[in-house]
Amino acid sequence: MSLKEQTTEDIIAEPKTACDDCIHFYTRSFDHACNAFPEGIPNSIWFNGNPHTEAVAGDRGIRYEKIT
Repeated sequence: MSLKEQTTEDIIAEPKTACDDCIHFYTRSFDHACNAFPEGIPNSIWFNGNPHTEAVAGDRGIRYEKIT
């Protein structure tokens, strides 16, 4: 897609993350949160594409589960 073909929605849309397809994910205001991390998803998961399928400190035993 060329710059001329981009719409405002394309430009301001956030990149897709593994969290978007998880049943535990929700947004709270401008924060990204989930049942595992209600105070905010750690940057190491959010920005690095980690699908959180293994234990992460503080995840309360909740892991990624794909929406079906």
